[in-house]
Amino acid sequence: MKKLLVSQRVIFDKKTKTFRDALDHELVKFFYKNKFILIPIPNLSLSNYKIKIYINNLIKSLNIKGIVLSGGNDINEYTSRDKIEKCLLEISQKKHLPVFGICRGMQMMAHYFLIKLKKIKGHVATRHLVINEKNKKKRIVNSFHNWSLIKSPPNFEILYKAKDNTIEAFKNKSLKWEACMWHPEREKIYNKDDCKIIMKLFE
Repeated sequence: MKKLLVSQRVIFDKKTKTFRDALDHELVKFFYKNKFILIPIPNLSLSNYKIKIYINNLIKSLNIKGIVLSGGNDINEYTSRDKIEKCLLEISQKKHLPVFGICRGMQMMAHYFLIKLKKIKGHVATRHLVINEKNKKKRIVNSFHNWSLIKSPPNFEILYKAKDNTIEAFKNKSLKWEACMWHPEREKIYNKDDCKIIMKLFE
């Protein structure tokens, strides 16, 4: 099985006043079902230089084949996570590693290219229609986000939009970067298209 690095959610424990990292078990199961092993990367409060050394050592020693930017937390909520994911994207760009972004992961890709986000309504704890930009094929997806992209980053192709015209999925035209705003791992029955996307991306 191929090994992929995955970013984690930051949780602040108010009782102990400590920061902890967390990874949804469903995300691990989704990728394992598709023949991938996720290796969590901690949200280390280090300099960018030291973070990159840490990540590069992981990639080399564990033979990492790609990166997953997971959901959870808003951008700028925890700077440690923002720094980790920015370093992951910089390294993946340099090493030509594929990246799959989920919800916040897609927002981080846009943020990496200086695209601003906007607050939206009607996209939290619900299901809604998305439409394929090429063939107009429709599907229903889950939705758990408060923020949307103002526009697509340069050199990205929009794959899906919601009925309110917000961008729901895109991919880079030259890098092996792809992302969606829904959570493939939170479906009771995994969508075949979602499985095909990650299989092809990390082949």
